[in-house]
Amino acid sequence: MSNLPWLLQLNPSGVRASDHYRFGEVLGEGTFSVVYLAESVSDPGGWAAVKVVDKKSLSSSSSVFPEQHAEEDLSFMVEKEVQILSSLDHPHIVHLNEVFEEEEAVCLVMELAKGGEVFDRLVEEGHFGEEDTAALVQQLLYAVDHIHR
Repeated sequence: MSNLPWLLQLNPSGVRASDHYRFGEVLGEGTFSVVYLAESVSDPGGWAAVKVVDKKSLSSSSSVFPEQHAEEDLSFMVEKEVQILSSLDHPHIVHLNEVFEEEEAVCLVMELAKGGEVFDRLVEEGHFGEEDTAALVQQLLYAVDHIHR
C-alpha cells in the first residue's frame, strides 16, 4: 500500500523509473534527495533530470528538523512540490514530466536544465557584466511573477 496515495493516479503501482530511464551521473544532492542525469529508454538522446527522494529520510526527519516529532511524516513536502511543479508552465521554470512511486523512493522526472547552477557560473567567471545580470534578474522575476499569479 502506498504511503503517498496521491501518486497512484500518476503511475500504476510497480512501475519503476529505472524501467523508463537509464540513470547516469549525479547532478546534485540535497537533504532528502539525489538528482541524476537520466536518458529515456524509449527515446535515446532524450535527457531528463530525475530527483530521487528517499522515503525513509522523509519519515525520519527529526535529525533535520529537531523541533518536529520523529514520527511526523514529511511526505507532504513531496506532494506539495509535485502539485506546484505540475501546475506551472513557464519557460524559466523546469517542467515536471512524470512521477514514479517506488517502494523506497519517489522519483520526479523533470526537464533537464542544461545551463548548470548560476552560482557555479558566477564562481567560474568571477562576476557577471551588467547585461548578463539584467537578463538573469529579468528571467528570475518573470518566473517569480508567474508562480505568484
